[in-house]
Amino acid sequence: MKGGTLGRLRARLGVALNAKAEMVACSAVQRLFSRLRTLRPWRRRYPPAEVERARACPENTVTPEIPLLNVPLSWTDPWELPGRWTPAPAAEPHGPEETAENARPQPQTAEAVAEAQVAESEAHASYPETPVTDSEPLFPDPWPAYGILRFSPQEGFRMEAFGPSGDPFASETSFALWGQTLEGRPCSLVPAWIGHERGTLGAHARREVAGGAFVLGEHVRGLDEFTMDRARLRFAGLREFLWHPHLGPVGLVERGHTAAGEALLEREVAVAGARLTFRLAWEGPKAVHERQRTRPGEVEVMLDEPAAFDTWMREWVRPLRDLLVFATREPSRPHNFVALFAEEVEPPWWTPEAPRSTKTREVELVQRESLLLLGTPRRDYRGLLFSLGELGNETDRVVDKWFELHRRLEPTAEFLFAALNTRLHLENAVLNLMSAAEGYHRAVHNKQPMTPQRHAELTNSMLAHCATPLERDVYGPRLKHANDLSQRQRLKRLYERASEVFPQRKDAIAAHVSQLVETRNYFIHQDVRHEEVREGKELSLLLQRLVMVLQVNFMCDLGWPKDGIAAPLRRSYEGERVLQVADAERP
Repeated sequence: MKGGTLGRLRARLGVALNAKAEMVACSAVQRLFSRLRTLRPWRRRYPPAEVERARACPENTVTPEIPLLNVPLSWTDPWELPGRWTPAPAAEPHGPEETAENARPQPQTAEAVAEAQVAESEAHASYPETPVTDSEPLFPDPWPAYGILRFSPQEGFRMEAFGPSGDPFASETSFALWGQTLEGRPCSLVPAWIGHERGTLGAHARREVAGGAFVLGEHVRGLDEFTMDRARLRFAGLREFLWHPHLGPVGLVERGHTAAGEALLEREVAVAGARLTFRLAWEGPKAVHERQRTRPGEVEVMLDEPAAFDTWMREWVRPLRDLLVFATREPSRPHNFVALFAEEVEPPWWTPEAPRSTKTREVELVQRESLLLLGTPRRDYRGLLFSLGELGNETDRVVDKWFELHRRLEPTAEFLFAALNTRLHLENAVLNLMSAAEGYHRAVHNKQPMTPQRHAELTNSMLAHCATPLERDVYGPRLKHANDLSQRQRLKRLYERASEVFPQRKDAIAAHVSQLVETRNYFIHQDVRHEEVREGKELSLLLQRLVMVLQVNFMCDLGWPKDGIAAPLRRSYEGERVLQVADAERP
């Protein structure tokens, strides 16, 4: 060992070593380098006999990749992840900066590998002596901070980091925080911001860093630059949607086994722009004398074109979540999001002439969801409206129509499923659901009484009689919307459409619609209390009836035959008062 290594060792330890200590240190470092070389066999030259033995070993045979249900970071349960952290470097004009942590390995020839081995051995044998001065900093600037990133659905992302004071952490705005886990995986907290800081100027600081989203497996400066075409998703209620309560995994076929030997059940569904693979399999940790098993459900989405994370959330994650809310009549929320990337892998060192294989690289994304989302089911999935297997040969068509309907309803779908999937006061749920019902009818079943041309002629003719600008300001906005249906009319048409499945007297429909509208007007406009205003249990029953009406209309839009809707609804609402009242109001 040359003096350069001892000089660097003295600089790191900050003490002077005597002769005996130097010999012990030299021996320890030499053993360390020897151990590292044995752990990295691609840095060595292997004799032909050793290569042949490695090829003949059955443990070195490459097995085909099998889809596994690996447990990723949760969106709903607390977790923590220790690592080292530093703000992302400034982006280069021609693309992101390539560092030792995020650089992808490049293919090398055998001659290049041999030259690199010789150069490395020569470099280790001839380190130049570097003088140690008092002005040399103990830690290079900037040096990373260290801390444990903690996540909980209530508080989001929080990390108490210990690191340098001032730059590069002294940012008045949000920034991208890059890190590396104990396993060496790159990760990113985007955007990140400083919540609280305590420290000494020119020395060290202790600060709390918060963030909006977390990416494990990639260094990114923003979620908009991270695009993917394949991802694996898990939701609350997905397993119950795939597993029929009486018939089991009907509609799912066995597609092999996992690494643990468990049967893998799948069902592929083709929709416009993507292919969905619904999957069920056992998983869980095991020890020598213990084993825990659970059977989660997941869906793998393969897009025709890559999309950013925000597009994934808007066009695929939320529609799938709302499909589960609609089908199970229970709250749902994302549990996991894992992006999948296919990458080529170099052949093993013992078969350099073998063709390259393909490996799936996983990148996990975690984002904090709204605190209003319900976390537990209301009825333990006993009121399932329908399962995936019940759709039979119509599965592809129904699921494809669901995505199309969800896109047409934006942003009304947020109001609709927020009332069914979140913690809201009864009055807020009624207002949200009535607004969603009105928007749904306008987007899907809107029909104006007059043509737009005739409406414009009449509007101009009536406004021509206004003598002053004030009169035009008063009557102009009202006449502009005179050709649109009122909320009362839209709700009545939805109720009448649902009465084709559940026959109901016309006077009962008029009473329910009037009670909803008068209650809504009383909450919004604070008018004189009408006798049809409802509160408490009566208002809750009205809300449940409106939900049932929307479910019937949705099932009709998805292509259910009208004579095939009553049976699943009666099974789902069996024993509930809203169904008993509906039967009592039959003509």
